[in-house]
Amino acid sequence: MRKAKTAKEILIASRWLLVNHGWCRFYQHAIVKAMGHDKHSFCALGALLIVEKKFSYYEAYDKLVDALPSDYNFLLSDRGAHLAEWNDDYRRTKEQVIKLFDRAIKSCDE
Repeated sequence: MRKAKTAKEILIASRWLLVNHGWCRFYQHAIVKAMGHDKHSFCALGALLIVEKKFSYYEAYDKLVDALPSDYNFLLSDRGAHLAEWNDDYRRTKEQVIKLFDRAIKSCDE
């Protein structure tokens, strides 16, 4: 299997992790022991970091931040913290996070 290199490939692979392994809040990568097995889940940022930790990650991260809802009131002014803050909001759902990835993936073609 070839490694994701472009922002779009990184976003697609990260989305796959969230759909197939699980999503969480407050942890980049959580491991829970359940019935003798490890269950992995990721926050939006953690999924990106698992897929790519180098330069391409920043372009994919920017696509996600640009896809965040414009009406969300961020507590932190640092754009770099917006994705984690949005992901960790207690009202957030996995479906909303997946839709964010979908918007960011779509923006790669524009």
